[in-house]
Amino acid sequence: MKLSALIVCAGIPLVAAQVEAQEARTLDRHLASRILGEERTITISLPENYDIARRRYPVVYLLDGELRPLFHITVSVTAFDLQLDAIDHAIPPHIVVAIEQKNRGVELGRSADSFLQFLKAEVIPTVDREFRTSPVRILVGHSIAGRFAIDGLCRGGRTFSAAIAISPAITDSADLRQVTACVKERVRADSGRLTHLFLSSGNRIKDATEAHFRPYHLALRAWLADSAPSSLRWKFLDLPDVSHSQTPYFSIPDAVWFVNDRAVWDLPPPTIDSLFAGTRAPDAAINEFYSRLSGRVGFAVPVDSKWLRILAVLQGSKGQWPAAISTARRAVDLYPEDIEAHLTLADVLARSGDRPAAKRALEDAMQIATKLAGPERIRSERLELLRRRLQALAP
Repeated sequence: MKLSALIVCAGIPLVAAQVEAQEARTLDRHLASRILGEERTITISLPENYDIARRRYPVVYLLDGELRPLFHITVSVTAFDLQLDAIDHAIPPHIVVAIEQKNRGVELGRSADSFLQFLKAEVIPTVDREFRTSPVRILVGHSIAGRFAIDGLCRGGRTFSAAIAISPAITDSADLRQVTACVKERVRADSGRLTHLFLSSGNRIKDATEAHFRPYHLALRAWLADSAPSSLRWKFLDLPDVSHSQTPYFSIPDAVWFVNDRAVWDLPPPTIDSLFAGTRAPDAAINEFYSRLSGRVGFAVPVDSKWLRILAVLQGSKGQWPAAISTARRAVDLYPEDIEAHLTLADVLARSGDRPAAKRALEDAMQIATKLAGPERIRSERLELLRRRLQALAP
């Protein structure tokens, strides 16, 4: 059976545009920091449908988080999920935590050790305790905060799995040597676990700040190209005619996509082709990929809803109805906010002959759909689809 037919059978539209752009729910937390000796505010943006979902979310920790434009662009990028093909890879929604700086020159400079300890011992435990977080933590900083982000990645143990260093303030050759030594030590200590480092550099003529940093950016790029081990994924984004102050607006979208690259997090095309060609057992291939991925990143990565839905359809196409129903139920249990998972469950139940159970699955989906965020047009279309499916099951 062709891929398009399989997806239609699963109740997955061939053009699946998930564009529910609910304004992120933001919360302020006031931490009485023992390490800093003062109260500090962090602002937390939760993904849409957080209260309905059960999944755990990667977390972006944004330095200079009191700068609202920087915070808003980060939230917007991590919330963008536009899939124009049913098997497209989309970045997962993220929790964004904005860290307030009061005296950034001190906190991210001579007091950087204390501020890193504040993040590790007070901020991150608070976020992990209150919210459903995954072990993926991304530290984002610009200029002196970009330099701090590299140090946070290197000297924070496994606290952060990725650093986004936007035009980092690497000031001289001695500073560059410290950076390269720090990166080497982090990679050595990781023993092959995957680490992500994103760097960017502007190149606007007559921008004195960027002109000072740029030679060291280029030297770091050359060192990475020559010496980076395979466990360190890195990217250098060159930004011609972009000033130092503009670099965050160009860098953050590209950086978030880099960390979530399908080359890391999604099945490779040859494996996908083998699934639909029937040359490999789909459950074995999917489980093998996620087992290998979990080993690379150092924690158990759950199977994406997309692949659970497709696996259920493939199992059903072979008449393996108990397995198909079990897989579809697993998708609903792990991703209750995914209406396509409910539709897949209803479809395999109906095709297996259990129409009453299929009806109940659609009724459950209707209840969830009324609570999901999103534009009214999308909500209405989703509910109408579910009504039609229910009517099709009527005696």
